[in-house]
Amino acid sequence: DTDPFAPALDLFVLIGAAAADQNIHLEEILSPQGQKIVDKVRNSTCLADLLNNTRNLPGADIFIHDSRTIADLSKRLGVYGNPDNGPTNGPVLIITGDADTIVPTAGTLKLIDSLRRQGSEIDDLVLPGQGHIQPLYDSFCAQQRFLAAHGGPPAPQTCPQR
Repeated sequence: DTDPFAPALDLFVLIGAAAADQNIHLEEILSPQGQKIVDKVRNSTCLADLLNNTRNLPGADIFIHDSRTIADLSKRLGVYGNPDNGPTNGPVLIITGDADTIVPTAGTLKLIDSLRRQGSEIDDLVLPGQGHIQPLYDSFCAQQRFLAAHGGPPAPQTCPQR
């Protein structure tokens, strides 16, 4: 993958997968540099901060490239990483850009359709001309309204636009 954001996003996926599956050992997947970054991410860095500082984005060298480890990891991630395994547990808001090349929009729309057919309550927002990261910021107000409508804190009366 040549997308400069992919290693950072993959890192967050791995942190979540390791939290869900105790058989996923990050020290077997990450290089020493990757392990330093994951410690920082776990303790003091949010995804938006990491992605905003594009000069410090990690590269593919944060991973150990061992085919056996990757094959085992791929199998394990298939269990957790496929949101289409069954209906969701409650309402979900899925936001994407129609120019997303990291998670292609066509696949996201198929996922939404499949989850709805399984009985999931899915709200969706597709932002025109946007890729993978920008919708996170430009939909902040919609995210707050969605959370407020589903038992979260009230959305602010005025919501800053980016």
